[in-house]
Amino acid sequence: MKKYFAALGLGLSIVAMAVDATAATRSRTFNTRVRIVKSCRISATPVNFGNLSTVLGTETATSTVSVICNVGTTYRLSFTAAAGTLTKTSNLVNGANTIRANFSLGTAAAAAGTGSGTKSIMVGLAAKPFPVPGLYQVTQTVYIVY
Repeated sequence: MKKYFAALGLGLSIVAMAVDATAATRSRTFNTRVRIVKSCRISATPVNFGNLSTVLGTETATSTVSVICNVGTTYRLSFTAAAGTLTKTSNLVNGANTIRANFSLGTAAAAAGTGSGTKSIMVGLAAKPFPVPGLYQVTQTVYIVY
């Protein structure tokens, strides 16, 4: 009986191999694609003039703008959504009190680039002798056009 089952198992193995050896196959090719589009991201550091008792008009500070764009992507920074606005005047506000601030991206060449890097925004305060004490602030927006 053992020999019969062993022979039967061997026979089934041979039949199974014979079925696999004659199995039909077909293939089909397919394309895989991805389109990479231009993309840029920016971030800017805050500007802090520290503690002052008066504003002489000679105070300056800098914000560093970090730019990350796809390789080869050209860009321009601007203070408006349309490229080209390189300067802007805004008021830092403390209730009803203000201190004027002048923001500058420098020249058109300084505000432009390709790929990734850093740029500077220079900020200067207009003279305001002995302003009302308190925290003066404004939120400024810088745009990247690419």
